[in-house]
Amino acid sequence: MARGNAQLALSIYGTMCRVGPGSSSATADRHREQLAWPPATLETVSAVVMGLARALRLRDAYSAIADVRRRGVPQGDEVPFGQVINSPMAAGAPLTVVHPHEGCRVVACASSRYEVEVFSGEVVRVESEALVQEQSLLLAAARTANLWRKQPLASVHQMVVRAPDGQARTFRFGTESADVPAQAGERVSIVCSPTERSAQSLQQGRFRPFGSGPPFTKPGQPLSATNHDTGREHALQPPPSSAAGIPSWVLPAAVLFSASDAASGDHLSQS
Repeated sequence: MARGNAQLALSIYGTMCRVGPGSSSATADRHREQLAWPPATLETVSAVVMGLARALRLRDAYSAIADVRRRGVPQGDEVPFGQVINSPMAAGAPLTVVHPHEGCRVVACASSRYEVEVFSGEVVRVESEALVQEQSLLLAAARTANLWRKQPLASVHQMVVRAPDGQARTFRFGTESADVPAQAGERVSIVCSPTERSAQSLQQGRFRPFGSGPPFTKPGQPLSATNHDTGREHALQPPPSSAAGIPSWVLPAAVLFSASDAASGDHLSQS
């Protein structure tokens, strides 16, 4: 490699990679007239990668690094490790590892002990709609008074995801930024509240009367999205129930309080 003969160095390196650990001495005993190369070590790989980088053969350098990752596995039979999915309930805590052949399964968060559903697949279709920031005066006043800390939604997305087994599901959620979590053709993993009680929880006696999913969430509500192609994670929120972006509990609470005030006023007038 130092003399500029990278092709010969790659040939020798390939022979060293095919030599199993401890087999060089046996090969030398059986074929004393032939040269037996020792197995490739970490120093050998480092020297080859650095030499290829100096020779501006970056593609071969990447291939040498990939050979280390699949060492001992035949070409084409390597199985990827998978995509690490973090928990939406505990920031930075890993939730599970999703493999390419997996679609939908229920897992339990080790940090919060709540069960969530992980749906992985290819994005078939995605539609996005931008929202006007701070279009609700009520929420703007609540944020000014530090009574409502949740950030306003910037866009609402509707995404159709198809799992490897052919099962498809539609997710509708909002994000705090205008960025689209994934494009059509990319692979994503959506972490959501369980759509139904897990059979494993029933068998293990961990049934909770109020559900085993995260609190204050609806069944099937998306919580986070991980893009396998870009590696980015997106926190998901429920879409607004109206164009004004007012939460769903505001109007029922206002009707309840107004009815209570009216009943109190009628009682005072009669007395």
